[in-house]
Amino acid sequence: MGLWQTLCTCAGCAIGAACVIMTGGTAYAVVVPLLVASGGGAIAGNLIGSKLDQEETKTKNQTKDLEIRGQTIETLKKDNEKLHTEINELKNRHEELDTEEKQKEKELEHAKNKANDSSLSEEERTKWRRKVVVLEEELGNIRNEKKEIADKIKDLNNRIKDNNKNITSVGKGSDDGDKKGIMAFLTLENILICLAIYVVWQVAIKDDRRY
Repeated sequence: MGLWQTLCTCAGCAIGAACVIMTGGTAYAVVVPLLVASGGGAIAGNLIGSKLDQEETKTKNQTKDLEIRGQTIETLKKDNEKLHTEINELKNRHEELDTEEKQKEKELEHAKNKANDSSLSEEERTKWRRKVVVLEEELGNIRNEKKEIADKIKDLNNRIKDNNKNITSVGKGSDDGDKKGIMAFLTLENILICLAIYVVWQVAIKDDRRY
């Protein structure tokens, strides 16, 4: 039994008894109504206290849940900041590779022309052919790195999208089980509480009418 449930049960007993006594019943006529009213008051108090304990627990859980949600959202936002920074660095590198690629393409074209230049000696053309092989390999490496960077940027952008979806999802929470309006009040516990209070009130009125 929770704190509020214990306190309200005791208070309900006292209030129920007080209702009978204040109606002015005589000693012998007060006993039965007193027992009924005290019992009814105890039931009402017990139910009210139980409800208060549940609400207190619910409030604590909601507070903890909100705290966890806030921490999760903050973590996702920080992750997005890091991802954006990494994406910008990769884009800068991609631009550098673009410049290098264009330069290598020019060098390769020049080397191919030299390798096929009949005015040069066979030895010189051989050197340029070797240069062509080296430049083609370097150009291939540049293009491969550019592709890897493009793929990495795509993956990072997808992670940011997933983080944003999770931020939205966590922010909304889950309200599926919540009740609103009159339906929130029409619970079994609230109905029993009202009935218990009604019993106490009826006992007090009947006793008052009797005397």
